[in-house]
Parts: sequence; C-alpha cells; structure tokens
Amino acid sequence: MIADSRTLADHMELGFGRREWAAPVWTVLRRHGEALHAGWVAPGPVRTQLATVLALPAAREATTLELAAPRAWEAFDPGAGDAFPHRDRGLFTYGFRVGEQQVLVPPTQTIATNRPPAKVLDSLLESQELAPKTDRHRAGGAKADADQALLRLDGATDPPVQPLFRGNRVVGLDSVTGDEAAAMLDRMLAWVHANVAGDGALPYTYWPSRGEWSSGDNVIRQLLATLGLIRAGRVPGRAATAELARANLARNLRAYLVDCGDHAAMECTGKGKLGATALAALAILEQEGTHGPHADAFAKLRAGVDRQWREDGGFQTFLWPAERNDCQNFYPGEALLFYAALHRHTGEPAVLERALRSFRCYRAWHRRHPNPAFVPWHAQACAALYHATGDDELRAFVVEMTDWLVTLQQWGAPLAPDLWGRFHVPGRPDYGPPHAASTGVYLEGLATAYALARDTGDTARAQTYRLAIRRGLRSLRQLQFVSEVDTFYISKPARVLGALRTEAYDNTVRLDNLGHALLALTNLPSWDTAEP
Repeated sequence: MIADSRTLADHMELGFGRREWAAPVWTVLRRHGEALHAGWVAPGPVRTQLATVLALPAAREATTLELAAPRAWEAFDPGAGDAFPHRDRGLFTYGFRVGEQQVLVPPTQTIATNRPPAKVLDSLLESQELAPKTDRHRAGGAKADADQALLRLDGATDPPVQPLFRGNRVVGLDSVTGDEAAAMLDRMLAWVHANVAGDGALPYTYWPSRGEWSSGDNVIRQLLATLGLIRAGRVPGRAATAELARANLARNLRAYLVDCGDHAAMECTGKGKLGATALAALAILEQEGTHGPHADAFAKLRAGVDRQWREDGGFQTFLWPAERNDCQNFYPGEALLFYAALHRHTGEPAVLERALRSFRCYRAWHRRHPNPAFVPWHAQACAALYHATGDDELRAFVVEMTDWLVTLQQWGAPLAPDLWGRFHVPGRPDYGPPHAASTGVYLEGLATAYALARDTGDTARAQTYRLAIRRGLRSLRQLQFVSEVDTFYISKPARVLGALRTEAYDNTVRLDNLGHALLALTNLPSWDTAEP
C-alpha cells in the first residue's frame, strides 16, 4: 500500500517547516532495505516532488522512501588536511568536480553504503587518471547540510514520516532509564541467539552495507562476549543464555587454546596473548570455578598467566612471540583482574601478594604514561582487591583514575548530539579513536567506581560517576540497531538488530562492541538511572 502523497506532504511540511526545496532532492525507494530506485528529483514544491517519485513503477513495491534535501551550499578545499572529519559523515551532501566529471554524495547514501565521501572523491580521481588522496586538491568541492527523512509507504499506523539525523534518530538522555538499559541488554542477547553458530561460535565482524561477514577474528574480543554471556546468564529466567554461554566458552577453548604441556595460552593469528589467556581463565573461573569440566584447561591457563608475571609486579604481555612486550595498557589489567577474581575465589595469600605487587607496579606506570585504555581493567581489579584487603591505597587509585577518565567524556555543543557521551580527546591519537567498544569498556570501569564510591559514602563522587554512566549509556543506545528506522537500508535486519554499530557514522558490527556493552550492563544489575 502506497501512502498518499498529499498526507506525506502534510507531514513533511509540518516536520521541516518548508513547502518546497530550492535544490534537487535525493530519493531512494526501497523494499525491506533493498534499493529499487535511486536518483535526484528536481527542485520544486514538496507535493510535486513526492508525487513524481511515487508515480515511478518501483514505488508500487517499495516499503520506504528515503530523502535528503541539501540546503545552503558552501565551497571547501577537498585537499585540505581536515577536509573530511569523521564527525561530518552522514550529515552533509558533498559535491565534487574533476574536469568535466562531477558527483554528488548524499548523507543518507554515506550511511547506507558506509562509504566515506573522501573515498568517492578518490574513485572519481582515479577515473580521471589522477592519484587518490594526493590529487584531491585538483578537485572542486562543495558541501551542504541537508534535511533527511524516512517515509513509510507500507500503510504503517505509526507516523509515516520520520525525520532523520545522520540516518537515525537522536537518543535523548532522558530515555536512559533502568527499563531501557534492561531492554538494551535483552536486545543484545536476542542478537546473540539469532546469530550464534551450531557449535557455539559467534561472528566477529559483519558489514551491513555489504551484507557480508568478515573472515577476520580476534580471540580477546571473542572472550569479551563469552564473559558477558556468562554474567548475563546468571540472571534468573535466562537459562537459554546460560547454556549458550557454556557452549560458547567450550567452543572458544577448542578454537584458540594451545596446550604447551605445563601451561597453556590462547592464540590467534600466530600470537599467544597474555590478555586472552587471562580472560579465558577468568571466564572458566566465573562459569564453573577451578574444578569444573575445564579444570585442566584452567590450571594450564593460570600457569600461562603466572609464567608472564615478573618479580617487580610487571607482566610480559606475549607468551609468543617472546620479544613482544607491548599492549601494557591492556593485557596486564586483564591479568590483574584475573588474579583479583582468583583470590576472591580461593583466598590464596600468594595470589594476593602477586596482585598487590602488580598494583603498585602499574600505578607507577599509569602515572608516567596516562592512557584511558588502562583505567577500566585496573579500576575493576583494584576495587576487588580493596574489598579483599581494605587497603585504602587501592580505593584511592580507583578514584584517581576514574576522576581523570570522566574528564575525557564528550558532552554538549558544538559536537553533534548523536555523538554525546562517547570518550574522545581530539589531538591525542595515542588515546585511540572513539567507538562503541571503548565507550563500553570505560563504562565497565565506571560502574565499578560508582559502586565503590556509593558504598564508601563518597556521595558527590558517586553522582559524578553516575552521570557519566548515564551519558555513556546514551551513546551506546545511540549505536544499537533497534528498529526499521535505523535499519532502513539493511536487507537482513536479523543480522544487526540488537548489535552495536562501531560509531554513529560507521555501521560496522563488531563483537567487541557488544561484548563490552554486555559487561558494562551486567556490572550495573541494580543501578537506578533515575535523576537524583
């Protein structure tokens, strides 16, 4: 059923406050995500433009019509170093001219194809036998902000016109409630159940625009999801998730564990990583303890972690290649978290002694080399060790790290509102790019720090952390695929619904995006998100 063009025009005029657009309008007719027709419609009254598109034969089969209407154009230099900031992808229509050739790149097309405008320009340069990137200055460039909308053509009873912002809707902070946090978790678990293989394996990367799975893999990121499933499966009523977690853990041990005789390590792409080995041991410990079905694997993985510990408290971060000792902001924190959990489980004094020596070693490291990636793992480990010992040095270090981390969270204008709540420091590439997985892991540490501040009577600091958590959850909710609106260009929605895109302008689905979000949400089982 094709919606009446007059009704759609009424909604358009009400939603955008204009009866006509002075520039051509980009339109795409789709049937359940598949593009049937795409093209530009001449400037003119909204009613005329809609009638023109809906008269096309493809409209009889279409379920949605997307449009992007450029407003004021301004020239820019495509060869400038900052010509294509990621934050502008999906917001602007870009126009490029090289010689007699020109191309327009609508913002909704950028989102739907996951192809940055700069790559479109480089393809145009190549077609003119010019060099990509280095010859961008030879192109003329213009860009324009654009109205964006999705029109439902399938007789839906909900509003048929949905204004879009970067091909999506902006999630408000007021929507981050306890119920919505629970719904986010439920949607993530639904994605897992819909996409798990028969042997318990989970896909690592999916490209929605291509409709393809990646052949790449990463053992640490696989294990993050495993650990998140184990914790989520403990909740009453989630027996199916608990069973899936057991199958997924067993599969990952089969796929990645390398038995070295008196110890073991988790290997991926030819590397035996301390972080993966520690996370696998932690997953077994949380799933079944030290004497369960995987007791032998646990003992050898624990021995693998022990082999990498040094007398000064530091860790060698790769079992092989032995000469590698980087990733110091990641793997030692994962190993220390394992030691903290192991001591909580067994009470072994020697484990506690090792953990405390590592705490002091890496506290000094972080003070010399501050990096946000360091914070969440060490915050969780130090909080657990504080509960075991009452040593206030541990609590104070959690506070020190977390107070610094919250200053790195982005909030407010001039940043686009769909990016609010992420953690990013422009000008510090060593801190890493903003993306769902980093926001998720920072929330893991923040959740622990919030609980610690609340339980120790540090009310003001707890409220600061709580606000940062709400803002971070807003960011994750923005990145979660949830409905036919943000999947309007996806022909296989079951492969993305409930999963998290990497950024608002990058729809790549990665397992660590979901894994860290699972761990963050399960670190907040009783968190009240209402305003204080």
